[in-house]
Amino acid sequence: MGAMLQNAHAIVSTFLIRIALGCSLFALITLNGIASAGVAKAIFSFHDDFSRYKLGSDGAPVWDTDSIGWQVVDGVYRSDSRSKSFAVLTRAPYAKALRMEATLTVHKSLVTGWKIAGIALYYDAHNYWHLALVEAPDDADKHHFAELVESLKGRWLAQSAKDTAPPVVIDTNGDFRWQYEQQYKLVLELTPQAITGMVFDAQGKLCFKRSYRFDKRDAVRTGRPALDCGGFEVTFDDVHVEVMQVAPAPQPTPKTYPPYESRGCRDIRGRRTGFFHVERHDGIWWVIDPNGYGFYIIGTDHVNYNVHWCEKLGYAPYHRNVARKYGSEDAWAEATVQRLLNWGFNSLGANNSPSTRYRGLAHTEFLGMGTMFASYSDICPKVHWTGFPNVFHPKFEEFCDKLARKRCAPNRDDPWLLGYFLDNELEWFGKSHREGGLFEEAFKKPANHSAKRALVEFLRG
Repeated sequence: MGAMLQNAHAIVSTFLIRIALGCSLFALITLNGIASAGVAKAIFSFHDDFSRYKLGSDGAPVWDTDSIGWQVVDGVYRSDSRSKSFAVLTRAPYAKALRMEATLTVHKSLVTGWKIAGIALYYDAHNYWHLALVEAPDDADKHHFAELVESLKGRWLAQSAKDTAPPVVIDTNGDFRWQYEQQYKLVLELTPQAITGMVFDAQGKLCFKRSYRFDKRDAVRTGRPALDCGGFEVTFDDVHVEVMQVAPAPQPTPKTYPPYESRGCRDIRGRRTGFFHVERHDGIWWVIDPNGYGFYIIGTDHVNYNVHWCEKLGYAPYHRNVARKYGSEDAWAEATVQRLLNWGFNSLGANNSPSTRYRGLAHTEFLGMGTMFASYSDICPKVHWTGFPNVFHPKFEEFCDKLARKRCAPNRDDPWLLGYFLDNELEWFGKSHREGGLFEEAFKKPANHSAKRALVEFLRG
């Protein structure tokens, strides 16, 4: 019997070693039987100290990021995203009971508005909880606090709304004021009954705790562990996750579209691909519609129910007028599109309301790639207008790829989509508005700026 036990022990040990060798170099993942901090045992456990990634890695494939602001540097996970951004732990299953913790240090502010850094329970971009350190805008005294808040179906601060707010069970240390260059440990605990967020200082002192109990009202009750940041330069480390109960992953609903109604030129015939595309006929480039007919774009911008805000009035007069006239956005959209069709329009330009689509007009999407990247790295800075992006920055291509996956991929089967506005009114002529204004802006940059280096190389021939 002893020999049999020894052989069994050796077999099990060998099996465990082989499993360990197959684990990711980035993190230790174990399944079944890892004890959690609570009563239930974890069926999934994960730890990441960011010591095994290549310098500059964005954490993929362990982490899925939606901006270029995430990278591993000197054994920590750094984010300098100007706007709110997530790094989602793709290795973790969706959970309805978990515990997540991470240490973070806020180093500096990068924007003048609201700034956050924390950990999250992430179901999707519109549904999540986050526990975060927050700094108020510069014109609101930049005061510091911690928060546990919910986005539900895109509705921010849903935990405070009367129709969705779950009751607060615990609320302590509400006067906590975090400090720059101090390390904090953030802990998020989820059960089927409640969600709890805690913040500890480097000495282990509890600085903040808040818990919401779920009842019959709608709430985000499942998700994956994630990190989030926006407006700060932050470093994360020592992420630890334990999942006690898994939940079904969201199943995307396939988009369906009504058949495209052609309003093209019957004299110009091209390939019938089911999508808008371009073809060259007798030396002339034509847009060809999904049904294979030539298409001469006649559209107008801002067919939008909510435009335009007037600072002096404090409201959008067009929106107020049409809301009073039509009573609903759908009635406004129907009447507006029919009027445009009667006038001979065939397209919706930039900044159109989704409610106007699929009623007879091709539509466009707006990306704003250059304007967004100019907030990260610029040739011409954004002051009161769009700026101009630093297209020579080593992360510009990655930024465009990430934005395309996020914004374009969901529309890939839409036959009514005419195309994308990559940008609008970028400052091609710099602040001087002269023909060589963009060159002047590049000259102003320091010697190590990638656009300045590109300009010098160009001039040297």
